[in-house]
Amino acid sequence: MKPSRRPFTLIELLVTMAIIAVLAGILLPVIRSAMIATKVGRAKSEIQSLITAMKLYETEYDIMPCGYGSTDAALSSATYDTIISFLSQTGSDKEEGNARDLKILNVKKAGEYPDPWKNRYNIVADMDADDAIDKGLVVGMYDDGKDLTHSVVVWSAGPDKKYNTSTPS
Repeated sequence: MKPSRRPFTLIELLVTMAIIAVLAGILLPVIRSAMIATKVGRAKSEIQSLITAMKLYETEYDIMPCGYGSTDAALSSATYDTIISFLSQTGSDKEEGNARDLKILNVKKAGEYPDPWKNRYNIVADMDADDAIDKGLVVGMYDDGKDLTHSVVVWSAGPDKKYNTSTPS
């Protein structure tokens, strides 16, 4: 003779569901912070790739992909798209700026290189070839009057699209 099984009571089911809900509540913030850390790591990697690609282009052609000018400049959206086109050998104007057909940068879609939050990276280039960039052009950076000794500065606005505008202590 089989022993009879009694069904779960409503209280037992509610307690089980409450335990699962508490565990999920503990676990979800950890998963979210891991996802944010992954996006930040990806952005850092892509920023380094973009800087390296621009420097390789400059080494190969003896000019920045955005050309040279009289002063350093933050690049506009149109210039940004053109640079990505030159570096990745995608888009309609790729031949104009990359005559040797060097694919220096990998992109998923022609002419686009968004950060993990679907925004374009911000680029300031040393357009006057003096190996220094005015800190005033870099949004959120404290300008102490000294120039940055870089030929290219790239950054992302991040997930909140806000820049740290505080001054260092």
